[in-house]
Amino acid sequence: MDVSMLEFRRTDDEVVVVNYMYYLHVLLAQPRAMEREFFKLRQLNPKNVIMLDCNANLNDSNFIKRLDDSFQYYSTVFHGIDEYDFRLENYRRREIGNIVGCEGRNRIVRYETLTQ
Repeated sequence: MDVSMLEFRRTDDEVVVVNYMYYLHVLLAQPRAMEREFFKLRQLNPKNVIMLDCNANLNDSNFIKRLDDSFQYYSTVFHGIDEYDFRLENYRRREIGNIVGCEGRNRIVRYETLTQ
């Protein structure tokens, strides 16, 4: 979200709601991106913020641990996917490839648990 691009005026009876759906985990790959995003969010001053993201530890620097955690997480995800939803299945396959096949700046999918 780029708050500087938002040009609107709220009246007293209007509210702003921000919806982060499967977005915040991508910010973990960029230095200070999460802090910048939350700074913009504070500037916007929404009434409600909705955050939906995965609760999994798929950001470990140890490849074997990350592979094991990914297998456990995605085995339940794929079990719940309708066999006819090929777009979601292909999206998840690309995520898996990024989590277990990329390192450093090339790995952009970095799920963390809520406690992290």
